[in-house]
Formats: sequence, C-alpha cells, structure tokens
Amino acid sequence: MPGNYLLTTEFMITLKKIFHRDDYRIGLLFEYNREIIEKVKALGAKWSKTMKVWYLPYTAESFALIKEHLPTFRIEKPDGEILPGPGEANRRDIAPIAASSDAGALRNQPRVDSEHKAQKPESNIHQAVFAGTTGKYWMVTMPYKKAISKSLLKIKGVYWNKTHGAYMIFRHIAAKAKVEALLGVAGLLPDNYHGPDNEPPAPGDCIALYPHDDDTKMMRIRMPEISAIIERVKRLRGS
Repeated sequence: MPGNYLLTTEFMITLKKIFHRDDYRIGLLFEYNREIIEKVKALGAKWSKTMKVWYLPYTAESFALIKEHLPTFRIEKPDGEILPGPGEANRRDIAPIAASSDAGALRNQPRVDSEHKAQKPESNIHQAVFAGTTGKYWMVTMPYKKAISKSLLKIKGVYWNKTHGAYMIFRHIAAKAKVEALLGVAGLLPDNYHGPDNEPPAPGDCIALYPHDDDTKMMRIRMPEISAIIERVKRLRGS
C-alpha cells in the first residue's frame, strides 16, 4: 500500500472485508472518536449493532470516498497481516478486505459472483451466543440473518431489545425448547426459568421489596393489585 496513506496519527482506521446483511461490505474499524464518527457518517457509513462496526458498500465508489476523505487508513491483508501503525482494533475475525492501492482493484473484485455465492454461509445460527439473564428474560446475541431473525421473533416470548442489542427470550421451558431447536444449539439457554414458586407474595396489603438476582443495581417489588399503587410505581424513574 502506498506510504502516503499510513500517516502517523493517534487515530488510525483499519479496513476489513466483512459479510453483513447478506452481502459483502467494507468494515471501518477504529477506536472511539467523535470526529472520525462524524466523518464516516458523512460518507454514508452505517453502524452495525450486531458486529459493532461502521461499514460502507463493498464498491469502488466507496473505496474512492475513503481515499478522498479519510486518507489515514490501513488495510488488513487476506492472510490476516495488518500494516503497522497505532490504534490497533480488537474486532472479531472476519474475512479481510483485499489490500489495494486504488479503487480499480475493488472494481476488479465484483461484489457478488459465483465464487462468493458458494462461500456465503447458509446461516449464522452457529454464532448465537448466550449473553446473560436480565429480569424475566435470557439474552442472546448473533449476527443478523433476516430469515432466522424473522422466525425467532415469531416465537412467543421472544422480542428484540434495541438497548441491549440482543434478542430477549422469556425464561420459560417452552420458549427455551423452541429457540434452541430453531438455532440448532442445544443447551444454549440455562435452566433458571422464571416463575413465582420461589418468590413469596407481598404480605397483606403491604409492598414487599426483594433483591434482584441478576442485577445488583435493581430491586424487585411485589404489591397488591391496586391500580393506583401500580400506576405510581410504573411512573418511578428506572421502573
């Protein structure tokens, strides 16, 4: 790669070829920096919550924009070697972008051809990861796959949580069985099912407080079914 693209700077962008949302993309990896984020957003880059990376379409036009507006970058070579420089990015191992010094090299590598089609993974189900328990739900993260996501969200008790960037699965034996069968990963979810059996009711007309087993910053509240009390608690900040 030409030396003029490897300027010594505190912030260095690494380019990697990634497979995201059923197509190949140019991944932009760099340490958090507000100025750099604004620049890549201005180029039309989008943020992937599942892969935790900014990305652009895998085209010659995108590469030309990067060269013009983000001159300080490096490219991870196909063998995984990275040209030296500051700002090492610690990201998941994805097929790297081919090293190139001009946009023409990208143009010679079509976005989708017969070889790429043969190499596309049939699904991402083997990459599903149990991300912990919060309240009544298990959390599962995985790379986005439209067909899998659509089927997953059809299961009763499953929904997508934007804040956590994870699928929330109600801690029920039926939900566990269906999710693990769909993802093809037996034992993905633990057996800490949610239920009232191990939690005593609030005595009389009192409000009872209990520690939260999964989050020490939170507490559980049980109360009589009085709508005025329930509505007031629901309005408390953080409820």
